[in-house]
Amino acid sequence: MNRVFLGLGSNTGNRQANLEKCINMLQNIPGLFLKKVSSLYETEPVGYLLQDKFLNMALELDYCKTPFDLLKNIKLIEKSMCRNTFFRWGPRNIDIDILYFGDYIINTHALCIPHSEVSKRMFVLHPLAEIAPGFLCPVSGLNMIELHQACIDESEVVQYKCYGRESLLKNVNID
Repeated sequence: MNRVFLGLGSNTGNRQANLEKCINMLQNIPGLFLKKVSSLYETEPVGYLLQDKFLNMALELDYCKTPFDLLKNIKLIEKSMCRNTFFRWGPRNIDIDILYFGDYIINTHALCIPHSEVSKRMFVLHPLAEIAPGFLCPVSGLNMIELHQACIDESEVVQYKCYGRESLLKNVNID
């Protein structure tokens, strides 16, 4: 089993429902076991700024297959949810990123692990520090708290007030 962290985001449609649906679909991937779910955070967009705010979160899971198997399954989920990205960093109903996959370091055209933007994005580091403060980045050797403190991104990350965390997790089975 590999300890894996995913980042989820949505900024179109019912953002919370999009994230719930995505989590439920992830749980149907063979060999994937959901361990932890962060709080939801509302964040400003990055790159293209003329769009609505995102809801972001992080998940911790165990996965017994390869990073490329996980990527293939993630792309299928995004496709089945009719991911609606029109251009890079544009509005989208769902975005799923593999942030870390154990201590793997992969840098190919198709996949970069750790995700190339992890240490630069407060909207990624904040939920990661919440659910895995001691996890060590295999590149820097820093834990998530240290990466969070070192991040120079000044974007605001605000905990989202949903109808209670129970609503988000109503159909989520955490082992």
